[in-house]
Amino acid sequence: MYAHQLPFQLCERSTRELLVLDFPEEDIYVFRKNQFSVIFNHHQKITKEEIRNLIIDGISTVFVSVIDNERIEENLLDRLRQNARSLSVGGNPLKSSLQHVSLMTMNMQNLYDSPLNDEILKLLYQSSGNLVGFTSDHKNVVNKLYHRMQSEPFHYSRLQPMLSSVMLLGFMHYLKTFSARETESLFITSYLKDLGMCYVQQDSLDKDELDQHDKKALKVHPYNTLLLIENRLPINKSQLEIITHHHFLNDKITQIKSGDKVTLDDSIAYGLETYLVAVFDVLTAMISDRPYRKGMPLFEALDLIRAVMAERYPLEFKALVHYLKNFFKD
Repeated sequence: MYAHQLPFQLCERSTRELLVLDFPEEDIYVFRKNQFSVIFNHHQKITKEEIRNLIIDGISTVFVSVIDNERIEENLLDRLRQNARSLSVGGNPLKSSLQHVSLMTMNMQNLYDSPLNDEILKLLYQSSGNLVGFTSDHKNVVNKLYHRMQSEPFHYSRLQPMLSSVMLLGFMHYLKTFSARETESLFITSYLKDLGMCYVQQDSLDKDELDQHDKKALKVHPYNTLLLIENRLPINKSQLEIITHHHFLNDKITQIKSGDKVTLDDSIAYGLETYLVAVFDVLTAMISDRPYRKGMPLFEALDLIRAVMAERYPLEFKALVHYLKNFFKD
């Protein structure tokens, strides 16, 4: 909530979320030069062209009234419900899946803001299954979906779960060793694994160094995720174990980058599914840009992945290299 220089509260929203608002009940503001100014008047029709121009001008965030904020949240839920029902009905597969994951990401932002909201959580769970089923019939859209989502104006912490999970989804389709049920289960696990990040301040994640509070919240976020989803979703014990350990490779890769010797003896306890979720999570993070650094070249990231995966799962690592070569060939 914001109230700087205004006699009432405002809520921060992504500019693109105005697409679901049509006519705002109250004025909509941007924050420039340390003050709020009206960008849309109340009851003024908001067009796609105006929103597109704002984004082009670098205005990715707007501020709306509490009333309009509630309307946006409800409209985003309704749009995702409608999209989930019509996802497989004709049309352009890439356009349909891109709209679906964009709505999922916007609703994930709302879930981060209200992590105890059962309605959003259950809809995202259902929508994840819809996406897996759709891409099983349209496997060629997965890599295009990843690259299109990379350029979407979402904060990286909200986009990362979808990017890593979509890349993982494509790999499972490529391997052809996972059943439809296993594929859906692992995608859902990967997508929801970072929900515990809701306790880390988003602005803090734009800094190279976190304060002690955020460091602790980041470290324990897998356990917070368990607390947030256990007994609220039909998640099994294996999925909970994967979520608990999905960061087990991060420290090892940090050690390798620092030139330290790393032992992988304790990694034997982790099965292939845990390895895959952990690998795609850390791989996507390494090759993606952050506000404080540029993304790592793919071949450098793969060299680090090789050091922690090739000995334990040589065939899967070889398949991963081949898959990523085709995934990024364009």
